[in-house]
Amino acid sequence: MRQNYEVMRLIRQNSDCHIIMDTVRGETLGEFILRNPKITKEQFFQWMIQIIKEMECIEKSKAMDEYRFLIPFNIIVKENKKIALLNLKTKSNQK
Repeated sequence: MRQNYEVMRLIRQNSDCHIIMDTVRGETLGEFILRNPKITKEQFFQWMIQIIKEMECIEKSKAMDEYRFLIPFNIIVKENKKIALLNLKTKSNQK
């Protein structure tokens, strides 16, 4: 079910990475896969590349306390099919 989520928006500036919070409409990757069990290899690899880049940025920003591990329910598939990482500190996301 698509709804609004508070996510981390990662901004790269030279070799630094900054995190700001943003609100996006989408659904968790877990929900998306349950509804669409046959995603293409291309889509899967596009998402994996996005996730790796996001995790590299989070590591550079020293915000790794939030993301010690990833599960499909803290990754958001936005309406444009791009990936965003859930802001785990926001109370509205802790349902």
